[in-house]
Amino acid sequence: VAAKLVPRYLRLMNIARRYDFDDMILWVLRAFEEHEALLRTYQERYLYFLVDEYQDTNGAQNNILQKLIAYWNNPNIFIVGDDDQSIYEFQGARLKNLTDFYHDYQKDLTLVLLKDNYRSSQHILDSSRFVIDHNQNRIVSTLEGVEKVLNAQNQAFAQSNVLPHIVEYENRAQEEADLVHQIEQLQKEGFPLEETAIIYARHRQVRNIINLLEKKGIPYNTKRQVNILDLPEMLNLRMLLEYINAEHLQPYSGEHLLFKIMHIDFLGISVMDLAKMSFHLARREENIRWRDLINRPKILQHLRLDREEAILRFAQLINHLLRDYKNFTLPQLIERIFNHSGLLQHLLQKEDRNWQLQVINTFFNFVQKETDKQPRLDLKKLLEIFANMDANRLSIGLQKIIHAKNGVNLVTAHSSKGLEFQRVFLIDTVKDQWEPAKGINSRRFALPDTLTLSGEEDAMEARRRLFYVAMTRAKEVLHISYSKKDKAGKSLQRALYVDELLTATQRQP
Repeated sequence: VAAKLVPRYLRLMNIARRYDFDDMILWVLRAFEEHEALLRTYQERYLYFLVDEYQDTNGAQNNILQKLIAYWNNPNIFIVGDDDQSIYEFQGARLKNLTDFYHDYQKDLTLVLLKDNYRSSQHILDSSRFVIDHNQNRIVSTLEGVEKVLNAQNQAFAQSNVLPHIVEYENRAQEEADLVHQIEQLQKEGFPLEETAIIYARHRQVRNIINLLEKKGIPYNTKRQVNILDLPEMLNLRMLLEYINAEHLQPYSGEHLLFKIMHIDFLGISVMDLAKMSFHLARREENIRWRDLINRPKILQHLRLDREEAILRFAQLINHLLRDYKNFTLPQLIERIFNHSGLLQHLLQKEDRNWQLQVINTFFNFVQKETDKQPRLDLKKLLEIFANMDANRLSIGLQKIIHAKNGVNLVTAHSSKGLEFQRVFLIDTVKDQWEPAKGINSRRFALPDTLTLSGEEDAMEARRRLFYVAMTRAKEVLHISYSKKDKAGKSLQRALYVDELLTATQRQP
């Protein structure tokens, strides 16, 4: 069903004169195929090629490379790749590209095996090899004479006697508490926390650890994608926008939102004042609405409120915004809310004000882009866009980066690639988090293998490679942990890779 929508999607993109990221590669391929002179121009221009991380190339990227080097029977190309670190199948990466390249150019190819490792201790290299050796789809299995046994050459850690440590906890709460306690001890001992990393499969695994680190005052570094539409400040802003839209369409139709809105912190209205006002309305026999009450200074003065001026200021804001609804463009209306509601001033007083400013700037840019596409876009249609995005789990993404000097690093296994740390905590290594879900596609709907260009990959082997990459980020100390039960008391099963590691360790003399 999804594939049938592609022609309509492409037609609408063409009408709007827009393109997406993948188009940039596909259009180049199409141009090379349809215009031989163009291809020949680039083939003559580029005579030497160096491709790093070749195992991460997808089908389209590899096709462009093949077209550029196809002019020569023996092209000048140097590729670097490690099949055991191919972890981007979800982006279309094809591990098979490595072996195909070898077979295509085997006659003239010079193969260089890099066996010296300048990062990890020998114990870590051996332990990670025990795990990755369970994969069958490897170069060592397909190319004759290729053997991958790494030798530790880091002068500081190569011969370290510290063994990888596997720890079982009763539940996740104990695992998280002990992990933070260990990091706290390292901090007290003066160990540089920037040489420490907590590695996990999914962001949600580290939420409670972040809370514990903050309570302990332990600095940390992390980055993650955030949907700003789910943030409290944006939810409050959206509620205010819903009220303004409802009141504009039909006076008093947004009355059910007004009491909630007056609890928003940037408005500065006292909770006790709201209680006094609620009590006053409950005692009145005639039907007086909230909007009427906040616009009656004499009654408010009679109630002896603590912050009467905040309520009057809010009432004035509402009146001005309703007047401005049809007299300003949508971006101008949003900007007036930022400046006159107290939201901007409130965010500037926060410790993470730089992040907060990024959030509202991203929100405003989204509104501006939507208005550029639809110049007559009004508040009602904007709210409908947000509702549709919520219903379809679409986001306005923003990468949140938290950086602290000498802070412990919190990274996913995917984003840890290329990094190295003296101490690595590999956490929550249970089946549900680290192994592929059986019978459940990670996408919301299935796509044919011909579209993903990675149908030949084995899901379990792909996840084992990810675990291998996480293990090999450690220079000296590798702490692998899992829990027997979750916080609700439900039993958890440790990941298969941990079983493989334990089995191999038990066999050692």
